[in-house]
Amino acid sequence: MKFIFIFLNNKLITCDTILPFVVDLKKHKPDLKIKFITFNMATLNIIYKNTNLINIINEYGTINVIGWLKKDYTLIVRIFFKVMHILKIILFSLLFNCKNIHFKGLERFPFNLIYFFNKNKTFLFESNCWGYSQDVINTDKMFYKNRISGEETVLKSYNHLVAFSEDWPQLKFNKKNKKVNYLIASTRISENWLNICKKQANILSYNKPEWMSEKFKNNKKIIYVVGYLGKFNTIHRDSTGESLLSDTLVLILKNTNHIILLKPHAITDISLLSLIINKMNTDRIFIIYNHIAVISHYCNYAIANYFSFALIDAWVNGLKTIEYTIYDEEVLSYTGGKSIIPKYIDNFINDKPEELLKELKEEYIKFKRNHSLEFSKNSRELIKIIAE
Repeated sequence: MKFIFIFLNNKLITCDTILPFVVDLKKHKPDLKIKFITFNMATLNIIYKNTNLINIINEYGTINVIGWLKKDYTLIVRIFFKVMHILKIILFSLLFNCKNIHFKGLERFPFNLIYFFNKNKTFLFESNCWGYSQDVINTDKMFYKNRISGEETVLKSYNHLVAFSEDWPQLKFNKKNKKVNYLIASTRISENWLNICKKQANILSYNKPEWMSEKFKNNKKIIYVVGYLGKFNTIHRDSTGESLLSDTLVLILKNTNHIILLKPHAITDISLLSLIINKMNTDRIFIIYNHIAVISHYCNYAIANYFSFALIDAWVNGLKTIEYTIYDEEVLSYTGGKSIIPKYIDNFINDKPEELLKELKEEYIKFKRNHSLEFSKNSRELIKIIAE
């Protein structure tokens, strides 16, 4: 028997990164046993909220929290079951052909014991399948001078290092360790993954959520990626996430008949988001928890008030991606008046509502994007190595 244990970080991006890779793995070797593991219940609950993610996980493997306990127990009980779970994984690695995939979760004690007993078959993946961006790090450091990014911390619990970009700092650190490197293509452009998302989209259409009802069949649909609703430094000092969202919603509702599908991030305050929607007094706004790669099959535009990697799934599926914001002047100066990552943004609009309306009213036909196949061969080789 061959087992692959996948240790997800607390950020959902690690699940988004590895799940398409698992789809490719199982396509190559269907009898693999895939075990997804989270380090806390909060992460597991967020995954369960996303109906498409949990459906695909259950189709290709199983998911559990370390220690198995899904209710609140005393500290001693929780520690006991976590230790038992760790020991079970170690035992499996001694008895069977097991591989570990993690994103830094096996760096600290006692979880690094899992690595210690299976060193040669432990893989450290870059968390973000769209690659490392120094510009994102630099704009963050404008306001937090002494902050050290998690990506800039030296990680050691691996024998195989899997990167999606040549700029990932772990590749530089690994030159001293002389462990195995792999540079592979983004997992979320995999044809197998895109086909699975299309299948999920068909299921969604069959179930007919309210926003797909006959009443709205002629309305264009917007995916609106919602993030933090408080104050943060990259936007103008007079703005907050809440004010940007509210102003944008009012603008769209008053000047178009589009349906707005709000896709909240894990950090979004849902109570505050609901209050904002209630103030709008409209039936054209919906909060959705589907994967963007799925709902984008039924949408025309994707909007965010600051750059989000979630927009890229919409971009891949041919939607018009719009970053509509009011950035801090220092950030705008650094980016040259563009998005922090302009490659995946079709229209960057800074504090020009008339331009946003122009983009939303223009006729737009979705099209198939061309994806880089530069590292696809490496991806196929890595799948064979992990599946063997």
